Amino acid sequence: MKDVDRSMWIMNHFIRAIVLGVALLSAPVGSWAAEAGSPNDQTIESWITEALRNDSRIDASKIKVIVLDGIARLGGIVPNLSSKEYAALEAKKFIGVQAVINEIVVELIPRPDADIKKDLFREYQKDPIIDVFAVDAEVKEGNVTLTGQVSSWSQRSEAGMLASEVLGVRSVVNRIEVRCESSRPDEEIRQDIIASLHRDVYLTH
Repeated sequence: MKDVDRSMWIMNHFIRAIVLGVALLSAPVGSWAAEAGSPNDQTIESWITEALRNDSRIDASKIKVIVLDGIARLGGIVPNLSSKEYAALEAKKFIGVQAVINEIVVELIPRPDADIKKDLFREYQKDPIIDVFAVDAEVKEGNVTLTGQVSSWSQRSEAGMLASEVLGVRSVVNRIEVRCESSRPDEEIRQDIIASLHRDVYLTH
């Protein structure tokens, strides 16, 4: 083989290797295994465990994952309700998962309802998309019921998520109504989009 031809051959294969590497790195988690068939239970278990550890919204230090015949069973203890809910969402996103049994226990810290409500509205005040004056909350023995009116579904979801993050909350019933306005400021729409992306487990690294 001539030196010129050999150099071209090496260069072509080098470029093909780079293209293949980029394609593999950009593919969704689990897609490689899907090419060869369904992943086994051990692989799925490792995927879920890694995802829980990498999700900043979840305290996964005491969560245990067991996968049998594609059914993921989550156990252990978490400090708040949102960690339990996000753990289940993370587990459901992987190829090969047939069902998720969420047996995670929320380690409830006994707190006065007044303190829970105070913390909840403190979080609402810090959130850029929630109008704290448009939302009300009733707290009874740690069970939170949200009411009021907001202008977007994202604001409603954000209010529920923040409530589930407060320590001492047992459950959240979201009865906030959504009444969309004919027009909204661009910045308000932007904040809604950012909040929605933050809650999407498929975008969590």
